Amino acid sequence: MVVDLTKEIAELAGEIDVKRKRRVKGCGMADSIILATARIAEARVVAGDDHSR
Repeated sequence: MVVDLTKEIAELAGEIDVKRKRRVKGCGMADSIILATARIAEARVVAGDDHSR
């Protein structure tokens, strides 16, 4: 899926990023943007790395 980075996605990604960095090592802003996009699009993220679970 390819989508534009909207203000809604960016704001949600910022919120996710703050929360996840407190408890997940190795989680970067790109991961938070992917998670925010999936939540808004009601999509599932399929990833093999540990911090995306």
